[in-house]
Amino acid sequence: MNKLTGYQIISKIFILSQNPEVRFVSREFYEISTLDSIRADFLLHKLGKVNAITVQNKNFIPYPNIFKKQELVLNLLKKGATPDTESAHLLFQISVEREWENIVEYLLNLFREATWEDFRLAIISGRPRLGYSQQHIFVSIDTPIEQTKFYVPVVNNTNYDYFNKFDRKVFSNPITYIDMGFKKSFGKAVSKGNANIVKLLLNAHKILPKLELNDPHTKIATHHKVIMDSLKLDKLCDMFEKCGFELLELFYKYEPELSYINGSIFSEFCKRGNMKFVKFMTENKMGLERNRHYSRVYDEILERDSGNIFNLPRHHKTFFSIDNGIALKNAIENGQIDILKYIVEKGTDINAANQECLIIACEKGQIDILKYLIEKGADVHAASKGCLNSVIENGQIDILKYLIEKGADVHAVDDYYLGIACAKDHLSLVEYLFKNGANIRTDNDYALRWASSKGHINFVKYLIENGADVHAYDNNSLKKACENGHLNVFKYLIQKGADIHAENDYSFRIACAKDNLSLVECLVKNGANIRADSDYALRWASSKGHINFVKYLIENGADVHAYDNNALKQGCWAGNLEVVKYLIEKGADIHAENDYSFRISCLKCHLSLIEYLVKNGANIRADSDYALRWASSKGYINFVKYLVENGADVHANNDEALRVAHENGNLDLSTI
Repeated sequence: MNKLTGYQIISKIFILSQNPEVRFVSREFYEISTLDSIRADFLLHKLGKVNAITVQNKNFIPYPNIFKKQELVLNLLKKGATPDTESAHLLFQISVEREWENIVEYLLNLFREATWEDFRLAIISGRPRLGYSQQHIFVSIDTPIEQTKFYVPVVNNTNYDYFNKFDRKVFSNPITYIDMGFKKSFGKAVSKGNANIVKLLLNAHKILPKLELNDPHTKIATHHKVIMDSLKLDKLCDMFEKCGFELLELFYKYEPELSYINGSIFSEFCKRGNMKFVKFMTENKMGLERNRHYSRVYDEILERDSGNIFNLPRHHKTFFSIDNGIALKNAIENGQIDILKYIVEKGTDINAANQECLIIACEKGQIDILKYLIEKGADVHAASKGCLNSVIENGQIDILKYLIEKGADVHAVDDYYLGIACAKDHLSLVEYLFKNGANIRTDNDYALRWASSKGHINFVKYLIENGADVHAYDNNSLKKACENGHLNVFKYLIQKGADIHAENDYSFRIACAKDNLSLVECLVKNGANIRADSDYALRWASSKGHINFVKYLIENGADVHAYDNNALKQGCWAGNLEVVKYLIEKGADIHAENDYSFRISCLKCHLSLIEYLVKNGANIRADSDYALRWASSKGYINFVKYLVENGADVHANNDEALRVAHENGNLDLSTI
């Protein structure tokens, strides 16, 4: 037996066995079983042409482990495997994802003979193919349909939604539907940076079937052109940088109807500082995008420059946008001064998005770029407000000085940003602004109020010494200092004549509310009315349980009986036993408003507080035994017991306590 015959016999045995375990019989069988060609024959014989390549959920079945490389799949296809629609669809996607370039190319080159209906629908299903335009898609063919042969791609990227809208059948026997215009597949290839697959998809619309006879009665529907929708700009530019100018040129010449790139390719290269690509695109007039936004610019450039763009005729549409504003902004934002200078020298309008460019340079602290822009004619006056506000917020004194020297209007500064400068303690910057004409008292002395609120004593002193009014906005600076607890600012403002009694002693009341005892003491020493607003301070301190404040206020003249003994009521409401004890010791009326303090303590379930109030004379039966009736309605058995044991009348108000207990299902209370 010669070697060739032995090989054929072993191969036949393995294939016909339909049992993969045969490979373990001997080394020869095992070696045979590893060959892609033999594996393909085995699968075709065992599973048939339709099932040899079966894909579900992007997994090959029933033998997923052998489909690791594209060679086996390619062997199967060449030997006649015809996967079903879903499997073929998924196979194409997998091939793009796994970068199986040979499979992608093979599938794209497959055509099948079709019916007139298939052909017609393939032509009108999406964008026009080579040789067909939208106005001719319904024109009848020259020869009778029965004498014409029609061919359509096996890998079809038809728009199903288009047909569903008209309730039409798409294909009588389609092998696969990829995605309209290879949108998803193309995006995946771009994201992976696979230039070869990208080129295959871009050129797919040029593919024609290899027919044995050049029959004049043959009609061919080619692939749709790629739809470049929602491509990731960063991934696209990564691929261009990786693959060079050739791929960039291919994109440029592709002439899509519209460019849907999320941003400008030219501007992205400006952002990256890629001078090589910026120069290439500029020198080849690639920085123009022919769409509804830029068509006028495109026409003007062509009219001005008679040179062809890659020898393309005038009607061709370019792919790249030179949205000058975006390119400038990207270069500036990323500090690419060389790129900026280059595109300006090549004709980019320095005033495109003028204000934004200057403002971005200020925000980024790019003084060299700012100087270059202004030297090249950027209008600093138009951008005064945005630029000055930005540098003030960031404390950039050098840029501020430069802008004002170049004519920026100091009066354009928003009051808010003057306050920001004060808040951030940029004293030298504020001094410079005022020396150059900024109004120190703008917006009711906003700067002084802001500086006071932030506690910047140096700013406060500077502003007042230079004319700021301490009384502005009803002494708001003093209020802000007290609200934020800035004792040193408060003292200085008082020295300069701020009115401590403004707005019913608001400064004193807010200092109490902020629990700032040292500030409160200072206010009182300086004449603040401790009893302002019906002893608001005492009432507030009692509600918050601030015993030290309560003691201080009463010791310094606060009235414990003010507002119908409201301080005691507030203390009981909040359950502050220590405060309640102190207030009662100081003479607060426990019976005020029909023993309200006792009733509210019951309502809040403060048992220890209730016990203390009762011991000190509170009327347990106040308001027709309100406490007992309320506790019974809630089923609070401990409260009920305590109240009854201390004299509450269970029969009050026609036995209401018992009735509400039963109504609310609190039957245990009836035994008390």
